[in-house]
Amino acid sequence: MAFFTEGIAVLQTLVTANLIDPWICPKIIDDLAILCEKLNINKLTEIVGKAHVES
Repeated sequence: MAFFTEGIAVLQTLVTANLIDPWICPKIIDDLAILCEKLNINKLTEIVGKAHVES
């Protein structure tokens, strides 16, 4: 359920940002590509689940 609510929060943020700047989604995609290149991330699947720390 936590993943669902987090997904909704992200979607709400993107919709709000899109009202302010209709080109925000392409900008985010471009910035994500640049960030991944800087961090040497070849595929987003490489970082899936990495934010969670095991106790």
